[in-house]
Order: sequence, then C-alpha cells, then structure tokens
Amino acid sequence: MAVAVVIFAFVPVALFVREPPDFAARPARGQSRGAALNLPGARVGEALGSWLFWGLGIAFFLDVIAINGTLTHIVALLTDRGIAREAAVTALSGTGIALLAGRILSGWFLDRFWGPYVAIGFFVTPMIGLALLMGHAEGATPFLGAICLGIGIGAEIDLMAFFASRYFGLRNYAKIYGTMFGMFGLGVGFGPALSGYSFDRFHSYTPIFAVYEIMLFVTCVIFLRLGPYIYPAGGHGAMQRAAPAAAE
Repeated sequence: MAVAVVIFAFVPVALFVREPPDFAARPARGQSRGAALNLPGARVGEALGSWLFWGLGIAFFLDVIAINGTLTHIVALLTDRGIAREAAVTALSGTGIALLAGRILSGWFLDRFWGPYVAIGFFVTPMIGLALLMGHAEGATPFLGAICLGIGIGAEIDLMAFFASRYFGLRNYAKIYGTMFGMFGLGVGFGPALSGYSFDRFHSYTPIFAVYEIMLFVTCVIFLRLGPYIYPAGGHGAMQRAAPAAAE
C-alpha cells in the first residue's frame, strides 16, 4: 500500500504540481505572508471559539464513527447471517465503488445546491443502509445496505473540506481544517471498537446500529442549523478582484 501511494501520488505531484509564477517571483517571505493575511477568513482562535467549528467537528466525528464502524464489520456481519464469504467480500468491494461515486456526486451536488442539504442527503443514505442491515432481510437487501454506507463515507471528507472553506474562509484554512480532520481521524478508531464491543456483549450488531442511527440523525440536525455561508465563493472572488484595485 505504501508503494502504491509513492507511485500514484508522489510521482504525479513531483512532475506536475508547481507554485503559480507570481508566487514564485515574490522576493520576500514577508510579502507572501502579507498576501495570505489579505485572504478572507476567520482567525484560528475565533474559529475554535465558535459553535460552527465544534458543530461541524462533532457532526463529522459522529458520522465517521457510525459509517466506518459498520463497514469494518460488514464481512463478519454478512457471514454470520449465512452469506458466503466470497459474496460478503464482494459486498465490501461494492462499497469501494460506492465510495468513488459518493465523491463525484457530492461535488456535483455542491456545485448546484446548498451544502447542508447535500450533506443531509448523503448522511440519510447511510441511515437507510443501517436500517436495511438491522432488518435481517436476506437476498440483495444487505448488499444494498452496504452500498448506501459506502456512498456516505465517500462524501464525508469532501463535505468537511467544503464546509471549512465556506464557514471559515481561506486565511487560516489549513489550521482549521487540519484540526477538524484530527477530530474526524479520532472517530475512525472509535467506530470499529464500538461495533466489536456490541457483538461481544450482546452477540449482535443491532444495539450499536441503533446508536449509529441516532448519531447520524444528530449530524443532520447540526447541518440544518449551520445557516448561510459566511465566506461564499462569489464573495471571495470579489474581494480578490478588489485587492489589486485598492493597491493601485
């Protein structure tokens, strides 16, 4: 896996990614820092002290616990229900394809619709998937449930990056998004452990799946409370265009 990262990530970046010519031509670090300070956006302390940051952080923290906690046990869950291991692994592979679809679709929808509504749609989908898995139905139903979860996990990181830019701007984007992503990463480890505990304690995943449904419902409520973008794309562009005129 590490070799794959080196080949498919490092090589294209090394060959093709370059700083813009105007950035490279700047003679002093102070000028570069000054340009960054002119970008619209919240200060780090201001962001960390706002309910928006913690609301988004908690939403994505709960979301990844629920979805990742389910998908990491999907093969065990399906085989426990008498589904052949080969078919269960195929279902897990299907979630990978759904993940790719979730990434593409989330971007397409974000270009056209208000972000919180898009996020709710992508987190209601895993709720449907969990309900299908809790129903103990046979046939194609558990496979469809796994696909619904894959769509949700494919959209979550992209949505987090989008919301960080729209509600906190670009001035301190890396620090704010990085902190939020740290919370998200912490949740990645909690989900599988909770699902394993549920099965060991109750000999069933159903109790923890019910908790996951509540978690995803809470995330949807948080998204409904976000309000309009503080730093919309159009406003950012207008400020950048105005900066050269003001300098002249």
